[in-house]
Amino acid sequence: FKMFDTNDDGKVSKNEFATAIRNMKVMLTQEEIEILFLFIDLDGTGNIEYKEFLRKLRRSGVQIRRKE
Repeated sequence: FKMFDTNDDGKVSKNEFATAIRNMKVMLTQEEIEILFLFIDLDGTGNIEYKEFLRKLRRSGVQIRRKE
């Protein structure tokens, strides 16, 4: 999450999300990045908060070991 939240404000904006996806060399179109962002932004605020991020990972079957 910290890798995505580059300004360290506790939430990930659409721009931060898109930049992180590109930096990880994930080959997605801008439209696919936006769809993925909306999939994770559970409350529709336009930002992904840490708790939303964890909830979506857990629902997807990812085991969470530590906050980082």
